Amino acid sequence: MNAAQRYDSPDFHDNLYENYRRMREEEPVFVDHSDKARGAGCVMLFRYDDVAAAFLDPRIDKDEIAPEFIEKLVKSGHHDLVNLGRTLSGVLLFKNPPDHTRLRGLISKAFTARAVEGVRGRIEIVVNKLLDLASRKGSIELIREYAVPIPLITIAEILGVPPAEHHLLKKFSAKSSRLFDLDHVDLPTLFSVAKTVSEFSEYLRGLVNRRRLEPRDDLISRLVSVHEKGDALTEDEIVSTSLFTLIAGHETTTNLIGNGVLALLQNPEELGRLRNQPELLESAIEELLRFYSPIQRTSRRVKEDLEIRGVPIRQKMVIGAVLGSANRDPERFPQPDRLDIGRNDNAHLAFGGKTHFCLGANLARVEGYIAIQKLIERFPDLRLDNNTPNWIPGLSMLGLSTLPLTLGEPS
Repeated sequence: MNAAQRYDSPDFHDNLYENYRRMREEEPVFVDHSDKARGAGCVMLFRYDDVAAAFLDPRIDKDEIAPEFIEKLVKSGHHDLVNLGRTLSGVLLFKNPPDHTRLRGLISKAFTARAVEGVRGRIEIVVNKLLDLASRKGSIELIREYAVPIPLITIAEILGVPPAEHHLLKKFSAKSSRLFDLDHVDLPTLFSVAKTVSEFSEYLRGLVNRRRLEPRDDLISRLVSVHEKGDALTEDEIVSTSLFTLIAGHETTTNLIGNGVLALLQNPEELGRLRNQPELLESAIEELLRFYSPIQRTSRRVKEDLEIRGVPIRQKMVIGAVLGSANRDPERFPQPDRLDIGRNDNAHLAFGGKTHFCLGANLARVEGYIAIQKLIERFPDLRLDNNTPNWIPGLSMLGLSTLPLTLGEPS
């Protein structure tokens, strides 16, 4: 079985980190000419130095959703597909300079440290309410009852979605992760996602117009009001930004909480260490991000011919930067398969790098910190109900579908 088959097969993901090790050792720069989904083939990078260098290389851009794919949506004449194309065209995640520079400069004004700190108290209230409910049962299904609602409610608060309308976010978030691979999905899935995006973006347009008339202390109001040198965000850009804030803020943080709790319970010595040394929690969050990275792979596009480790790579090829493998590279992290909550010099790549470093990284860290801190403080006898993790299949994200826990006696 060749490397490409191994990487795309279920067997590869059943033994993910061992297979990452093999790829780092045997084919750290793997060229898959059979992957023509985005035009010119794909190059997978498995080593830390190569991934980090790709983020800094001016010859390599963010891999936009193919403009021809967006153009096809817009020209389809189908209302939901047209709206999907319109929405995708304004997304920061898929843009490169100078458009990315302009948008990020405006949007970052709404993601200040003050804005993130302003929701800390609200996150604690949400976390405590969820744990109160779980305490009465003596058990919790951590993903559905904890890791999903925490970021969902937080993002709703940040966006300014009224509590009575939070159910709209739940409906959208159920399909949100498919937006990362739209040019690979089948037609029924594309129509289904497009319909959901269309409905939610229309809701957001209404909310934007309400905030123009009655601004409040929320993200949409700040996006409406930000200006720099006479420039401002268009309504389409505000809707796209709000929509993808929900996706990025929800999926990544859900996986950080779920994966992080699993890693600690699989490593009871480190969990005990954290309970005895709570000052290590900030360091622990970085280690959990490295150990089970919520985002396993991100894409870049080659602007001109180049070489990586002597392997020729052609213009327009897609580079798959495998963050999950890079974050377990022994050349960068001593004993990479060991969880070490006090790890020094933990320069992981879980949030990407350079121009496209995740804008919501600090928010994810704060949510993960509070969620894990409160859980392990309140339930010293916390334990797994099932020692076999229920991972969601996929190449881009690493997350659990379920994580049933017995809480034990509260402290």
